[in-house]
Amino acid sequence: DISTLDTDKIAQALNSIGLEVDSIKQITIPKGVVIGEITQKDKHPNADKLSLCQIDIGEKIEQIICGAKNIATNQYVAVATIGTTLNIM
Repeated sequence: DISTLDTDKIAQALNSIGLEVDSIKQITIPKGVVIGEITQKDKHPNADKLSLCQIDIGEKIEQIICGAKNIATNQYVAVATIGTTLNIM
């Protein structure tokens, strides 16, 4: 957990060892986005290019239909839970 570290001090430390920090950008994760583990992946019964995934998000297991080709069990993924709004910046 590096949340208590000052970003300017991190940049100074990196610069002091020869790694140039050109800029710092603050990124925030929207409320409702969590990390989940894919515990099961099956072929969708009614679609060739979709997968039916069981994803453990900590408090419960969610069933999510996914179109990504590169997903697999035991991977960790970002999950926008129901009601979460994502904004493109």
